[in-house]
Amino acid sequence: MSFNFENKYIKRMDVHYSRIIESWHNAWTDSKKTRPRNDYKLFREWLGSLVIFGEKLTDEEIFELGYIYQNGKMECEESAKKFISNL
Repeated sequence: MSFNFENKYIKRMDVHYSRIIESWHNAWTDSKKTRPRNDYKLFREWLGSLVIFGEKLTDEEIFELGYIYQNGKMECEESAKKFISNL
């Protein structure tokens, strides 16, 4: 299956996919809790409960967001890990 990694804009919620994913990331960072190695299930569960301006995400939006969240660009991830380990 091919997938378009477009940073879609959800007009009815006035938010881009990247802002939703970053909100999840920031919440974990701010919580000082250890993020489970594979928090994909928790992320999708949270997406199912998310309400913005009285609107919930569709199943398709949840799938797309989960796919993007779970499939970062390996070259970028390796570079970020190296950078962080050198701090």
